Amino acid sequence: MNAIVSAAFLSSRNHPHVIEHSDGAAEFAVSPQFTCHYDRQNAVLWSKWAPRGIPCFNLELLRDLERGSQSIENYFANASTERPLRHVVLRSAIGNVFNVGGDLGHFQRLIAAQDRAGLAEYARIAIDVVYRNYTSHNLHGVTTIALLEGDALGGGFESALSCDVIVAEKHV
Repeated sequence: MNAIVSAAFLSSRNHPHVIEHSDGAAEFAVSPQFTCHYDRQNAVLWSKWAPRGIPCFNLELLRDLERGSQSIENYFANASTERPLRHVVLRSAIGNVFNVGGDLGHFQRLIAAQDRAGLAEYARIAIDVVYRNYTSHNLHGVTTIALLEGDALGGGFESALSCDVIVAEKHV
């Protein structure tokens, strides 16, 4: 059974919501920009991002990834037998682009406004997201995989490097 979650529902949520299915699968309703599907049978969490506009790490996507990581950690911590997890796969929903990195327009606006606190906030969240992925969301025995079906530039490539395994198409 597939659950259908509207974009309005997702955008109205402050915290990720997990929708469990009778077969043990689950959907993580983080935001319209970031979703996850848990395949219990294969012990894989398929995460997918679809940034609005330019396929980069905009601030909202970074916040969604941070909340999503916390949700993943909470959902799978101490649940190894009932909810086994061996792999977390990162992938993009944008054709031919994994991610082009930092949000340069956002950086430009913050620099022009001399908003040091805004730049520091962006940096902290970006580092936290990459670190949580590097540490497999603090879950023991989990392998993270970057599935590059498109270009990974700048911070997009760095996020792929934070994974244990990178699988890339030939043209990437």
